[in-house]
Amino acid sequence: MGIRSDEPMFFSWLGVTVYLTEPTIDPTLRCMAKYPSGSEAVITFRQQSSAQLPARSLLADLVSEVGEPFVRYFTPEDFKDKLLEAGFAKVEFLAPALPAQYFHSGENSLPNPKRISVTSAIV
Repeated sequence: MGIRSDEPMFFSWLGVTVYLTEPTIDPTLRCMAKYPSGSEAVITFRQQSSAQLPARSLLADLVSEVGEPFVRYFTPEDFKDKLLEAGFAKVEFLAPALPAQYFHSGENSLPNPKRISVTSAIV
């Protein structure tokens, strides 16, 4: 048993990019994009909104206090460009304007996202 480089692969890279520098992020994305067509990576990234500049968010302050500071933020456009440059063919974002089938009112529904921070990148 092991990883088969001749079959599509699924990567889940959640909550990671905000802690890494681009010299670490870029080769990791290129490695993921080398897998066969149909491979997919679901990746989160963090935006720093204009409202947060120059102030930092409460979450950023809290994680920094425990020695794990956020070091990299992306705009959705910059992150999409990075994924395409790494070799992914298709990039989609989980965005606030998604169909109601995912986000609707009710006790057991998901809250509508406030900003774009989750992406699917397909080889």
